[in-house]
Amino acid sequence: MNKYFISFLVCGGLLLSAAVQAQTAKWAIAPQYTSITPYGKGLYKVKADAHVGMLDDKGNVIVPVNADSITAMTEQCALVLQYEEEKYRLKGILHDDHRLVLISDEWYVGDFPFFSEGKLPVYNKNGKYGYVGTNGALLIDFEYGNVHPFSEGWAAVSQGKNLLSLIKKKSKQKVFYIDGQGRTMTIQSDIGDIYSGTTFKNGEALVITKDNRYCFINTSGQLTRIDNNVMLAFDEKYALQTEAEAPQEKPSQTVFYDGPTTFSENDLYGYKQAGKIMLPAQFDEATPFFQGFAIASVNGEYGLLKLVDGNFSCVTATGSLKTSEKGMRSVDYVVSVPKEWENSALELTCVTDGKDKTSSLQPGTAGPKRTFSFIIPQGNQELSLSGEGLTVWNTSMGTLGNTYGELSEDISISIHPSTVKANARDNAPVTVILKNNTAAALEFTVTVTGKQLKTVNRKVKLASGQSQKISTYFMKVKKADSRTVSVATSLSSNTVSKRIQLVPFFVKY
Repeated sequence: MNKYFISFLVCGGLLLSAAVQAQTAKWAIAPQYTSITPYGKGLYKVKADAHVGMLDDKGNVIVPVNADSITAMTEQCALVLQYEEEKYRLKGILHDDHRLVLISDEWYVGDFPFFSEGKLPVYNKNGKYGYVGTNGALLIDFEYGNVHPFSEGWAAVSQGKNLLSLIKKKSKQKVFYIDGQGRTMTIQSDIGDIYSGTTFKNGEALVITKDNRYCFINTSGQLTRIDNNVMLAFDEKYALQTEAEAPQEKPSQTVFYDGPTTFSENDLYGYKQAGKIMLPAQFDEATPFFQGFAIASVNGEYGLLKLVDGNFSCVTATGSLKTSEKGMRSVDYVVSVPKEWENSALELTCVTDGKDKTSSLQPGTAGPKRTFSFIIPQGNQELSLSGEGLTVWNTSMGTLGNTYGELSEDISISIHPSTVKANARDNAPVTVILKNNTAAALEFTVTVTGKQLKTVNRKVKLASGQSQKISTYFMKVKKADSRTVSVATSLSSNTVSKRIQLVPFFVKY
């Protein structure tokens, strides 16, 4: 799995949703990125080569993919940054409601690239610091050589230039505290001038005087205590940090999946829902679905899948194309399409006996069914349906249900069952039912074929409205498999086929 993927916890196949309905998927974000990372509240950070951007779960671009960095959210805001001349320039402020405030001024972020109490420390091209609000407006002008984040209403600042820190390196420049309007705190007079100062935390800040006293002051500027033996450790806002408050290694983020899960086949991943294949194996990497979305990659490029209601199914119908070519037949496949796929172009590919391949492309019709017409060789067909760069159905999925096809307007056929278990002789029974739909008696020949299927060639005579069963069986069913039954009659050049799932008699647990 890719390093950008969240760790998903699978609990014995338990789905958190109460009921599972028929679903398939579409690309919400087409696979075109180096990585995709969940960002929260319907946002996904995407990376294309060296640049990053932000998209929502509908594929809308929130931040164009030309930034060099997008920080984590702090106080419902993130920073969009561009790397210029070894500095990070502020290009935008992203809010958690997906609103982006663009910044055109030449402002840069330093050691504290986050908002604190609604204020962000920034510096201008002259190296002077000020503070910007979440709406992108300048709150406190560029008057300082170095600053700390605001906390408990105050921020430590200095007029000195190019200081690495207000406390890491004692300077000759005085340090003072300002409030949100830029007004200076009055420090208790007997403390004197201070030359280093931390950020306020729990009502106190540490200041160091000219004579090297370590004084603690409150938010009113009054001395609370002196402690020259205090441990100098600092948090991300440059406030004093006790040993107990030292940051611990964060546990890996674990998400309980609540939707379709992955399966692997031939070194590719697909999705299953309630034990049945929802999307055929086609992805290099894939996460389970969480809250309706999953990250997957195709040919090394990552995209975002979204669940949609409904699924695809296919039945065989009388061929609408005409052919007299020997060994060829006309057949139509009628595909039922979920609502969210109705306006999408779809392509059905048919492979006969594993070698002869042909395709039929149909544009979106805003309707629930799509008909694909073929002239194809006689034989066993493997079907695959795709659209928008996604394979959404194939005959190996076993979702044909009670597939029903008409060999002609006179004779209809059904093939049963959809899944069958072999007997102790490794034979799996199959039943074909023929029905005469005409008002007259019909006499014809029927042929039932399939891979490792006992072939049937039989003359049939049916009165009007009469049905007849023809029984046969698959042989040598020694492992889980799927095979196709094909039925043809002398009344039509068309063939009806159905894919059947086979279960061996001896199941290895």
